[in-house]
Amino acid sequence: MINNKELDDFFYEHIKGWHPDRIAFISLYILAVIKVRSVNSSVISTALNPNAQKDSNQRRIENFFAMQDLDYEVFATLFLIIIPVRKYKLIIDRTNWKFGENNINIFMLCIKYQGIGIPVYWTCLDKRGNSNTAERKELLNAFISIFGDVKVEYLLADREFVGEEWFKYLKKRNIPFYIRIKENYYIHDFGGKIKVNVLFNRKNAGVYRGGKVCGVKLNVVGRRLTKGEKKHEEDEDLLIIVTNENVSDPKETMLIYKERWEIETLFRAYKRKGFNLEETHITDPKRIRKLVALLSLALIWCYKMGVKQDASHKAIEIKKHGYKQCSFVKYGLDLMCEIILNLPQKMVEFCNSVILFTMNGFENSLARILNNSG
Repeated sequence: MINNKELDDFFYEHIKGWHPDRIAFISLYILAVIKVRSVNSSVISTALNPNAQKDSNQRRIENFFAMQDLDYEVFATLFLIIIPVRKYKLIIDRTNWKFGENNINIFMLCIKYQGIGIPVYWTCLDKRGNSNTAERKELLNAFISIFGDVKVEYLLADREFVGEEWFKYLKKRNIPFYIRIKENYYIHDFGGKIKVNVLFNRKNAGVYRGGKVCGVKLNVVGRRLTKGEKKHEEDEDLLIIVTNENVSDPKETMLIYKERWEIETLFRAYKRKGFNLEETHITDPKRIRKLVALLSLALIWCYKMGVKQDASHKAIEIKKHGYKQCSFVKYGLDLMCEIILNLPQKMVEFCNSVILFTMNGFENSLARILNNSG
C-alpha cells in the first residue's frame, strides 16, 4: 500500500474534526480513482487497499458514503487552497444523465481557471430538467457566504439560466453577468418589441443597448453562428448574449462569454474524457454530492500534474485542427496512473506529485508555466 502520510497530513490540516481513519480513506479513495479511472465502487474496491479483501474495501466505501457528513464549505475552501484564484469568474451549469430510471442531475458552480472550471460549490437536483430561480439563488448565495462578492468579476451561464426574477437578483447583488438567451426572445423598447433574431441575423457582432429583456433593462449582443459553431447546436442559428455591463466592443463581450466552455471541459474531465463519472451506480443525490467532492480532488491533482508535465517535460501534441490532443486533466491522469501502477520504482515521482498537489505558493509558478506555454 502507498505511504500516504504527507497526503493524510495535508487533509488532516484542512478538514478539521475528522477521525484519522476517515482522512486516510480520502487519500486511498482518490488514489484508487486515479488508478482505475472510474468511480464505480466495485472497481475502486479492487484498488482501494491491496492489504484488505475486496469485500472489506467495498464495505468501507459504502460506509463512508452512507455515514460520513461532508462540510461543503470546507471542501470549497480546500479546492481554492490547492489552486488559489485571485479573481472569481463564475460559471454555472448542469450535467445530467440517467441510471436506469433514476435521473442524476448535478448543478455546478465553478471558477474559470486557465482552460478549465475549478469546482467550488454544487448541489444535486432531485428531479429531471432545469434548475429554477430559487435553486440558482441558493447556489450563488452559498458561494458568496464563503468567499464574498468583492472578488466576483462576472458570472457566465447558458440559455437555461434566464428570467426576470433571476436577472433582477443578479443586478441587486451587483454581480456582472453574461448570459445567453434563445433567439426567439424579444427586446422591449419605446413601447414596442423587436425579436432578437431580426436584429442580429448577421455575421458581425452587434449590440442593442438599454432595451428590456424579460422585463429587465439590459444590453444585448448578438451575431449569426458560424458553420463550425452550428455543429454543436440543435436548434439555434444565432448567438445572443444579455449583460448588465456596459458594452463598448461587442466582440469583446462574445470572447468573455466564450469562457463559459471551461465548465464543459470540467464536465468532460469528470466523465468520458477522464474519470467516467457516469459509471457510478450511486443514485442518491446526497451521496452523489459526496462523490463529486472526492472526485474533484483527484481531478485537480491530475490537472496540476498535466500542466507541469506539459510545460516541463513533454508538451501535449497540437492536432491539425489547432486543439491539444488531450486536456491537462487527461494528460495528468495518464501520468499519475503510470506512476501508481509502477510503484515502488516510481516512488520518487509519486512523492513529488504529492508535493505538487499540496504545496502552498504553487499558484505563482503554475501561472508562469501556463503563460509560457501559451
